[in-house]
Amino acid sequence: MAMYLSLPNQKGGVGKTTLSLHLAWRCQELGLRVLAVDLDPQGNFSESLLGVDSLDMVEVEDNALYEKLDQQQKEGVFCRRSYHLLNSELPAPLKPVPTNYPGLDVIPSLITDSSLQAVNKQPVDDAIYPKIHLQSIDHDYDVVVIDVPPQKDTLQLAGVIASRKIVLPVVMSAYPMRGIRAMMDTIKELKAIGVKVDLVGVLVNIYSLSLIHI
Repeated sequence: MAMYLSLPNQKGGVGKTTLSLHLAWRCQELGLRVLAVDLDPQGNFSESLLGVDSLDMVEVEDNALYEKLDQQQKEGVFCRRSYHLLNSELPAPLKPVPTNYPGLDVIPSLITDSSLQAVNKQPVDDAIYPKIHLQSIDHDYDVVVIDVPPQKDTLQLAGVIASRKIVLPVVMSAYPMRGIRAMMDTIKELKAIGVKVDLVGVLVNIYSLSLIHI
């Protein structure tokens, strides 16, 4: 079974996506099979891993998905985008998109992904589905890195629920620290309803050496 990990904070600008990218890249460099999952509608994680042209091709494939299914063309048809993970059932088998880094694949969101953003209109209970669907392919990977948005919404909860390990990134200023406190409260709420979340620790990011006194 793969190790699932995400780096949430209920405050933006603390480096969640950048840290997730470096984690995915480093694991790939070490020879691990890595799956990156982008649950942030901004799509920065996906753009960094695939580039704009590849994301455009993913969008073209996805737009043709349901038309092919309506025509009973099921052979060679796959789900490629992350918004599909929030469905109770996948319309087609899940197939991540390979990157230019050997052993590193991604289930992307598009840049400003309206389909993924619309997921937040779904019931919060739907946040369990990504965990279920990802388990169907996690035998192909050693590590799954999930990038989540800063807002406490269905998408963030989906990423946290799917992650077995959580690292909380923080910048040492007031608002990000409040985001950490809010994230801790969310983790406690999830644990209270039986969701297993292993908090690995807090990672201080984007700090200035000039502020450190020896």
